[in-house]
Amino acid sequence: MKKSKLPYIHIVPRVLLGTLGLGLLVGLIGVAIMGGNPMSMAAVADAASPLPTMGFLPEATATAEAVTPAPTFAPTAAIGTPATDVVVLSAYSTLRLGDDNASVSALQQRLTDLGYLDSDIPGSLYNESIAGAVTLFQRSCDMQQTGVADSATQESLYNSNAQSYRIKRGDTGTDVVRLQQRLLELGFYTDRVNGFFGPNTEQAVMAFQLLNNLPITGVLTTEDWSVLYSQEAVSAPVLPTDTPSPRPTPKATARATTKATAKSTAKATTKATSKATAKKTATPKPTKTPTPAPTATPYIDKDGNLVTAKPTATPKVTKTPKPTATPKVTATPKVTDTPKPVSSGKKTYGSLIEAAQDQIGKPYVWSCEGPDSFDCSGLVYYCMKQSGHSISRQSAKSYAKNNSWTLISSMDDLKAGDLIFFKNDSSDTVSHTGICISSSTMIHASSSKGQVCTSRLHQDYWERNFVCGRRP
Repeated sequence: MKKSKLPYIHIVPRVLLGTLGLGLLVGLIGVAIMGGNPMSMAAVADAASPLPTMGFLPEATATAEAVTPAPTFAPTAAIGTPATDVVVLSAYSTLRLGDDNASVSALQQRLTDLGYLDSDIPGSLYNESIAGAVTLFQRSCDMQQTGVADSATQESLYNSNAQSYRIKRGDTGTDVVRLQQRLLELGFYTDRVNGFFGPNTEQAVMAFQLLNNLPITGVLTTEDWSVLYSQEAVSAPVLPTDTPSPRPTPKATARATTKATAKSTAKATTKATSKATAKKTATPKPTKTPTPAPTATPYIDKDGNLVTAKPTATPKVTKTPKPTATPKVTATPKVTDTPKPVSSGKKTYGSLIEAAQDQIGKPYVWSCEGPDSFDCSGLVYYCMKQSGHSISRQSAKSYAKNNSWTLISSMDDLKAGDLIFFKNDSSDTVSHTGICISSSTMIHASSSKGQVCTSRLHQDYWERNFVCGRRP
């Protein structure tokens, strides 16, 4: 075999290939250590380079913001994905009218806790009631009022410092109408009820807060609303009307007296002179014209003598007898109205039930009391009034404390015509009411159903949240 003149020349490519392979191996190890994140490699390279002399970091080396984890009660939060791999833009999916989603149940409960809804068995349907409550929340937060629970709305709603129900200057709505009507009943508001929270409404709210020992802010909160619709609400005092003092009669001056005397004397003299003159120059009565005597008509008798006969008296005209007066037609006596029966004052429970049944199917609207829409206490108020009870508009909590009504402590003792009261799973305060139409069924304005409807009482939710019943 012939020997090469350059015996080591074949070693050079081998060394080069080995060096290249070693470099690739080191690179792969580095990627594995950094978790395969090319940004981490760049950060290492930037860290190894000297800082610029300008005194600030270049934009490429700015520290990335930490991703905020989703709240524990977020219904659609993604879990199990590393924050370094996925940038979470929002933990909430948009909910709107008509959606049937398990997340609606958590949304409804949160709105109830903040005072925007009456409590009820939470449902999964995003109905008009939920949309209305979302709109009120957006109004309280000065957000665009769409009734759609988008990500921004839900982030504010589930925040630990979320805004509870309130009405403030500039707000409009049916709840503002009810506020003005209630303040009018209590004597604090005297302007027109128009559903706009203007300066006069604000002044009335402040006066109400002052007399009821509440913080004087001019903004109606859930605490204020609770007092406003309670038996303990203090009315505005009735101010006495000032009686105007009689004006003193001014004293007549000598000049005025002389002038008045002269005027009256002249007037009396003129009047007397006129009477005397009229008496002296009285017009004589006209002389009656004598009626001429009848002249005798001469005639020749049978012997041919001229005879002057005595005049024949003109026969008297016989007076036509006056017609006999037609007897007056006797007026037909008026039919006397049958007097209405006087109420015995006893309340008829059947009529309360009938009044409630007539409202089935009408929509639930927060703060309304009929006749076209209701919230839970508004339905009770309306039906009680329709059945002859004399009550004022109050909250479910206040009605539950009405000691003039018989207290029912057990659900088993309820019967038709009783009022029933409930709390909810997150609060011990009464927040819902209905009317029993039997020992096992009630009619109520349901926020979950979005309307006045019937519900069975013996369900887990109602049984564990039962507070009491009242028998008017």
